[in-house]
Amino acid sequence: MPEDFHFRLPSWSPERLVKESVCAWGFRHLSEVPIDYETAPWPQVLGMILAYLRHTLTDFDERLRTRYEHDPKFRDEMAAQVAAAAFRQYPWLQDDPRPFPEAENSTLPLDELSRELADLHTLRDHLERAIRDLRRQGGRSDEITDLESELAETRRDIDACYGFLSAPKTLPEEGLTRAMVAAHRKIEGVDPSYHFFSDKPVTPNRIEYIGFRCPRCHVAVARWKQIVPMGQGYRCVIFSCHCLTASIYTPGGCGRIQPMTVEEWTRYCQRNKAS
Repeated sequence: MPEDFHFRLPSWSPERLVKESVCAWGFRHLSEVPIDYETAPWPQVLGMILAYLRHTLTDFDERLRTRYEHDPKFRDEMAAQVAAAAFRQYPWLQDDPRPFPEAENSTLPLDELSRELADLHTLRDHLERAIRDLRRQGGRSDEITDLESELAETRRDIDACYGFLSAPKTLPEEGLTRAMVAAHRKIEGVDPSYHFFSDKPVTPNRIEYIGFRCPRCHVAVARWKQIVPMGQGYRCVIFSCHCLTASIYTPGGCGRIQPMTVEEWTRYCQRNKAS
């Protein structure tokens, strides 16, 4: 048995390891029927997990390449080491851990965006590894091209999310704080409404009308009376009509901002289209 084969497996939850393993398998078998990580037979998923641990989280492949010869015994001994370590690190591998418990995640908008960014980074890493492996193994050029297109789109999404989350909250030289504007499209069969990023119902005692109507949807623009936490350190004053929501960052959550005007609201409407 290879005595110098050392590695450390991460302390991941069952759900994460299953998802990542099935995802990695899927990107390398694009021509095969997709696998549902929640319903696929456990022996099949277990095989994907062990393969993922071998090929992604250890230097298993590098050691095989530097062997300079086909050595099934050496390969199988290393695979057995990884499997033994996996069952020690993840005792739940003995029994199917699905269905997974429902995660209790924050519902704050910017916290959700931050989780989306983390998922995009994971997807990018999977795509980069899959492309590299398929090229090395002489994979089909059309499959590699599809993965490269998805990788380019994922990188654009990462740049957009990161740019949004990393933008400064305040612009001291201009004496301004950040405004985040969301346009709301009409949905057939759904009555238009105010959107204040709050789980509380919109009632007259929770909002105040600020004296003008939106020039686009012609609904009175209102302000949520309380400061609303948005996640990622943002506490905002929220203004809304039926087609637009503007969240104005308030340093320290004090709520002291410049009054909203019809001119400013009109500019928001012009820059953020809704239909």
